[in-house]
Amino acid sequence: MDFNKTVENKREFEIWLNKFNNQEIEANITGKITCICDFTYSLIELYRCYHCGLWLCPVCAKKHFGKRQKGTYTFKNYIKEKKNEKN
Repeated sequence: MDFNKTVENKREFEIWLNKFNNQEIEANITGKITCICDFTYSLIELYRCYHCGLWLCPVCAKKHFGKRQKGTYTFKNYIKEKKNEKN
């Protein structure tokens, strides 16, 4: 995505970058992070997105990552698939 194409995208990127920087500073100083919903959590309660780098509380993480579909792909399913491939 090219963030500089529109003013809205550039502004959104600046907000994201500001949040990201603030979270990193908070984590280093206090060990607690303010989620994008403005509540503060300890690090072990949060999820970090591998794509954008933001730390998210469980509620925001659901929104950010999307709902899981029924019959989700779990580690158990992965092991079953690998066993079936060998046979």
